[in-house]
Amino acid sequence: MTVLEFRKPYGIAAARVAKWNPSTETWGTSVAIPNLQGIAISPVHETDEKNTYGAREHLLSVLVSIEVTLDFVGKDSLSAQVMTGITPESLDSGATRKTRHVGGVNLPYFGLICQIRADDGGDLHLMIPYAKLDSLIGLQMDAENKFVVPNVTAKAARLRLSDNSLYPIWDELEHETLTDIETDFNTAFAPLS
Repeated sequence: MTVLEFRKPYGIAAARVAKWNPSTETWGTSVAIPNLQGIAISPVHETDEKNTYGAREHLLSVLVSIEVTLDFVGKDSLSAQVMTGITPESLDSGATRKTRHVGGVNLPYFGLICQIRADDGGDLHLMIPYAKLDSLIGLQMDAENKFVVPNVTAKAARLRLSDNSLYPIWDELEHETLTDIETDFNTAFAPLS
């Protein structure tokens, strides 16, 4: 077996999202995010320092969550519904949809898996079991004759179930060859042992 020590991820091959159901402690049916153009993960740490006699002697840095930025090309209705909990109304026999943003409702938790191709023919799967958007997915038209590329940030945290099993903030799986992402998130995500 080849040791995967160095690779260069370069492009999103696939991404899926599934709603987290807190009452059953399971993920719902996952849906593709066909318009995901970019993803960035920024670890969030709580830090502290201790000085003794005027000099720094101790540093503390504890990973507490991650911030995830998602960049889209256009707007995909199905994946947006999973991440926002808002279902558009169909008008005119489904030919026209209206999405109402009434406010006052907490956004749902969801899981996210993203497959990123690597230059060596393999891939990297980013697996985030428990995340929530910071805000709804907005739309911004910057210039004429340019695609609308909305982005949104989410935060991910550890997930603790009622039986005290604990899921990580995120996992990274590296494969020697391109490997399809799991569509059943209840199988894909595994608690810490």
